[in-house]
Amino acid sequence: MVWADDGLVHLPRLAAVVADYFDGATPLVELVEDAAFASGLTEPAVWEQLRDPIDALLNAGAFLGSTAAPPHEVPAPVGAVGDESNSDVVNIEVVKASDGSVVTTEYLRNGQRRISSTLQFGSAARDSFIAGDRSLAEMIPRDSCLGSKLRNDESVPLLTFRCSDGRSRSVRCHSPEVAELLRSRGARVLVGDGSRGAIVVFVVTPLEGVGPLRVYDARGQRVGRPRSIDEAADLADSLLSAHRWETSGVHAGMPLRLRFHTLTRGNEQCLIPEGLMLDRSVARLLRSRGWSMGWGHLHLDRNGTVHRLTELGGASPPLRSRILVRGDARPFQLLPYIEFPEIEDRATREQILQRACEFADRAELSAIRW
Repeated sequence: MVWADDGLVHLPRLAAVVADYFDGATPLVELVEDAAFASGLTEPAVWEQLRDPIDALLNAGAFLGSTAAPPHEVPAPVGAVGDESNSDVVNIEVVKASDGSVVTTEYLRNGQRRISSTLQFGSAARDSFIAGDRSLAEMIPRDSCLGSKLRNDESVPLLTFRCSDGRSRSVRCHSPEVAELLRSRGARVLVGDGSRGAIVVFVVTPLEGVGPLRVYDARGQRVGRPRSIDEAADLADSLLSAHRWETSGVHAGMPLRLRFHTLTRGNEQCLIPEGLMLDRSVARLLRSRGWSMGWGHLHLDRNGTVHRLTELGGASPPLRSRILVRGDARPFQLLPYIEFPEIEDRATREQILQRACEFADRAELSAIRW
């Protein structure tokens, strides 16, 4: 039973478990995903059990763990971040980046940190870096909605790898199994001297109980839906490589990021558009038919060949351009799944567009059979 304002709301067992997490920090879609993972039910079945209780809670004013009445003003605790008169700074760390910009970290007596920096926005860097080699996601306050998901805490292992461009990039990994797999794959480029780079990947486990791993990129955006240790490690590896390409120069022969992922079943292998793979009904169908999903990013090289993006495993073999689609599709409909960089030079744009069109024209399209 839930006491909501002037009434009691009775919740079935599954809804009662999930209702404990109506705290405004986790979207319902992720709660349903976790509940389905833990219970073994399908997501539509979980939604069916939650729909009526959610409506009842909403009507009673108890949705998201709060009443419908305006919240009372709660004074900030002494020494809280933002309370300048009680900051009580015990240490200051200043990091100067290669471009001359500075990140200042103030350590407070109450254990909190205050970080100040200048943001550097621009298409070349894809808005992924901040002055002092800190990613945008790192700067998100830990007590914010997104910060509570990333859980960027110093007690969580940080893996740093020296990427092929000579720049260090880090992974904040809550999963010991994924961390061990990444260490094994990237042993030759693992940095072991305690230094770090910008955190461009966050691999996050559920706060409690069992549930799927979640992976976030340098902007704090959730990426993919890995369902195994291997899938999560593949995705983390490809995000390291994708970030390297995003921050490299733009030229006619640069790799083009493809919004496709891989499907494998025995010796069979094909590609599937990102949006289709994120469709839960399609994903369930494919898994039930024995397909395993690879969430790693793909790119189209200067020769028109598709490869997996990898920073830890060396060069990846070329992938066959057989693409699984829903219904009938024409080659030109594949072009929106290719990321085109912002380029002012007309000749360079024409060369890149030509390569993309040749890829779409050569692709073998296969319709999903339901």
